[in-house]
Amino acid sequence: MKVKIFSCMMLTVICFVFFSTQAFSANNEYFIHPKNVIFGGIGSADKGNVDKSDATPWSVGYLNRGDENSNLFFGFDIAGEGTSLDNTSGKHDDIGQGISFNLLIGKPVNFSQNWQAGIGALLGMRMAGKSCPSGDSYLGYQCYADEKPEANYEFNYGGVIHLYYKHALLGLRVSGESTQILFGVAF
Repeated sequence: MKVKIFSCMMLTVICFVFFSTQAFSANNEYFIHPKNVIFGGIGSADKGNVDKSDATPWSVGYLNRGDENSNLFFGFDIAGEGTSLDNTSGKHDDIGQGISFNLLIGKPVNFSQNWQAGIGALLGMRMAGKSCPSGDSYLGYQCYADEKPEANYEFNYGGVIHLYYKHALLGLRVSGESTQILFGVAF
């Protein structure tokens, strides 16, 4: 089963890179260095631990690469990764996927007009849980007296490495909570 999933993912990557480079390479002599990138990522779930979320990690984000002479790229992403414990609505440590909000900053490397790469850091925060400050509700509310639940956040950290060919991005996003393959389009 894992071999089939891996084969499908690799075929998708190869098709994505091939078709995106063909679509954007019709007029190569007027190629403009794309500055903006929208990307998505997906990883594999941790299925062996009953105390951790087994939901598939994912991310979506944006990068700004600056111009060809820029020394930094920056961006952000929102990801579903790690475990978040829910103690609202009569639940006790109900396991769910945490949501993280992260900033990305790093150094671009230009190999040629068509090939670029980047390596950077990921810093942010991840929702580790939510709980009711005054206890559970007895009337069906999420918290006692319909209070808003308090969210608990933890520091999130990691790294990003990616490779561009013209308008296609392929990369790897590693954090303290997940490892994901990135796919993106530069414009």
